[in-house]
Amino acid sequence: MSIQPDEAQDQADAADGDVASSPTTVHDFNRRGLLDYTTWFVAAMVIAVAAYLGWAMWSNWRAEQVSSPVGRAVADGRRAVAMRPNDPMAHVAYAEALAAAGDTSLAFMQLKIANKIDPKNTDALTDLGLLAMRAKQFNLADEHWRELIELLESSDYASQSNVLEAAYYYEGIVMLETKRPERALGYLKQALRINRAASDTHYATAVAYERLGNAKAQKEALKIALTFDPAMPDAAFDMGLVVLAEGDTATAAEFFRTSADNAENKSEPLLALRKLGTSDARMRRAKALLAKGETKKALSEARIAAALAPGDNSILLFVARVYEKLKDKKMAAKVYAAILEAAPKNAAATEGLKRTKAK
Repeated sequence: MSIQPDEAQDQADAADGDVASSPTTVHDFNRRGLLDYTTWFVAAMVIAVAAYLGWAMWSNWRAEQVSSPVGRAVADGRRAVAMRPNDPMAHVAYAEALAAAGDTSLAFMQLKIANKIDPKNTDALTDLGLLAMRAKQFNLADEHWRELIELLESSDYASQSNVLEAAYYYEGIVMLETKRPERALGYLKQALRINRAASDTHYATAVAYERLGNAKAQKEALKIALTFDPAMPDAAFDMGLVVLAEGDTATAAEFFRTSADNAENKSEPLLALRKLGTSDARMRRAKALLAKGETKKALSEARIAAALAPGDNSILLFVARVYEKLKDKKMAAKVYAAILEAAPKNAAATEGLKRTKAK
């Protein structure tokens, strides 16, 4: 990245297009799946194993003093396999507990055993695909997703299968990861036929279109993704880059702010915002433009300032009042309402909202 965190930022009078050199996002295609190392998964595994082994073993499990929920899930999974060595679901449950504990090699072995016992077990095939993707073994993941797709496409309820939808999605991601965006689109569109509301799938199609050089289709896919998930950080960041390239710096700044507020462990959104200068410099420019009667330009500068200084109600009040000057009561009311969400007793925002809501 060309910009450093300690770089001087009081350069708001520089050309707005400078931000176009900001890096594209590091795409995150991860869905919260069976093999994610998260608290919800551990809790689900404990419940699943308890139900599987029955109340008697659950009572014993509760009595055991084991170091962690993951450790208890692994211990119970081991018992389940010992009790039912020919039951594929026992091996799957054990594998998922092992994966949560970080033992992916043994988890993979357990899943292969489950797959050998029952080659049509969709849980085993799904976890094999996810585990291969986690290890970035995309050729192996490709094999498992294709096998699962072939198995499920012939079923009576294929058009309603969440498992098939996930297989299409992940196969599409494998195609993206292996630089085959055109083929990725095919699988992603199949996933969308089953679940039109999947924001992550719409985002992945946007990435595929971007790699194919289809900016118009990319933007449309990003719009849909953000319709279903307005806070999606990667989609917001990419949309920021798209509108920035179109010359709309104010809207880009707002998308970068949305991305920065919702992204975890990603520096790109904040770096893009920093390259826009400081809120003080932008507000000086906004006030000067307003004084000269250039209201629309003043609004753009103020919107950028608001994105650079989230929570600064004085900037937001300025933005709302400029919207009023432009006779855009709907947007003015929206900004006043946003101020009141954070500061319910703000008198200026209260009065402004009443004024813009009045018929």
